[in-house]
Formats: sequence, C-alpha cells, structure tokens
Amino acid sequence: MSEKLGSYSLNVFQEKEQELQRLKTQANVFLEQEKKIWIQSGLNSNMEVLDVACGCGISSSELSKLAFAGGVTGVDINPELLEIAKFNQKLEKINNLRFQEGNIYDLNFLGQEIFDFVYARFIFQHLFEPMKALNNIYNVLQPGGIICLLDIDDAWFTLYPEPSNLTSFCQMSAVVQKEKGGDRYVGRKLNTYLKNAGFIDVQTSIYTLSTDNISMKDFLDLSVRFRSEFMPLSSREAIDKELQEIYSLTTIPNAWGVVGIFITTGRRS
Repeated sequence: MSEKLGSYSLNVFQEKEQELQRLKTQANVFLEQEKKIWIQSGLNSNMEVLDVACGCGISSSELSKLAFAGGVTGVDINPELLEIAKFNQKLEKINNLRFQEGNIYDLNFLGQEIFDFVYARFIFQHLFEPMKALNNIYNVLQPGGIICLLDIDDAWFTLYPEPSNLTSFCQMSAVVQKEKGGDRYVGRKLNTYLKNAGFIDVQTSIYTLSTDNISMKDFLDLSVRFRSEFMPLSSREAIDKELQEIYSLTTIPNAWGVVGIFITTGRRS
C-alpha cells in the first residue's frame, strides 16, 4: 500500500521473508478465535463473503470452508501475496474461493450490493481515509449485510516487566505510522466510524491475546518487531538496540505481554 493509500506496504520491508512469516503466524495464531468471531457475527454457510486485504489468503480459505454453499472473494493490493494465496488455494483444492487484486478504496466489482459478509482484519490501522473505505464496503454489502472488523489499539498493549524504552519506542512508531497515514489507536474509533458511515446494530468487543496463549518471542514478533520497518533507515542501528532490549523479555521467566484486539461489527440498513 503506498503512502497515499495508507501506512503498510510489504515492499518497504528489508526482510521481506521475515514479514511474510509474521503475516502467516499472525493469521494462524488467532485463527480458531476468528472462526468463533465470524459465527458470532452472523456468518452462515450460504453467504457471499468479501475478505478485504486478504494477504496470503489464510483467513479467506477458512472463510470459504464455513461459507461452503456461498463463496469467498479475497482482495489485496499486493500481487506477491495474492500469488501465495492462489498457490495455497490450488493445493487445498478450494472451489468456492477466488482472489483478485484491488484495494479497499476502490472495490472494483461489476455490481454493487453483492456481498452478505465483509471481513477486514488489521487493515484500518493503516488507512489514510477510513471513512472512504467504510463507504465503499457499505456499497458492496447487500441490505442487512454484515461488516466485521478486527484491529488494534496501542492503549491495550503492555509488557511486564516493562522495558525502560517500551513507551518511547511505541510512541515513536505511532508517530511514524501516523505520518504515513496510519493510526495505532484506531480500535477505539471503529464503533463511531461504523455508525457515522450509516451502519446499524454496531457492537464492539475486545479479545485479549497474551503470552498465556503464545510464546513471548511470537508475541513480540507480532506486536513489536514489524514496527521497526516503519522507522527511518537513518535510525536503524539505534532501533535495533531498542528491539534487543525489548526482546530480552524472552529470557526472563514468567514475563508477560498482552494486546487487545478490537472486534467491531455492524449491518447495512
């Protein structure tokens, strides 16, 4: 995603393979909880589903198994991720799933009001124009169709024992991401955003992912490491030292971390 569209682009990562692995881990570590969220949000087997910013397609594949009598369309702006998604689809021989290149600001479908369920995970934290994105989603949903968003809010992120540089590191990453069009505090705003976009029956809940669920290293890989890629290259050496201090938690017995994942749903009126 270019800066004009938002703060995330796979192409800016120096260690692209490492970021691809993080995306796969992020998709898999939360997958069982996601399935519960989809069903609780109203997903059923007959629905036509749109997975926005689908990445390498792990969530799309699982959605297609639940919406087995309907179909799933995965959309992403990055052709490299879509190639991985298509390759995995062929391996799994999933027939009710297709992928296409596109972005959340320009959902290019021949008709409007064609989906029953739209899912977008961890994308709104990167968006320069979240209301434009929601308006586009509204237009491709059928009346009564469901939107389900997952995203983060840095106010719900903590580590203990807290590294001395954690606050400054998080504040710096939030500032840099904001400069690129993103928002590390978007979770608390999603409920209001949906209502302002015309959605009804809007509800928000928070799921806490912690090191009770996954290892401290995996937790830090998901919640901290990728932020360094948003930082200026001129600061790389200093940032690497800060990361080393934060990752020292992996050697401390019983160290703990938690992040809140905001789940916001609504319906098109």
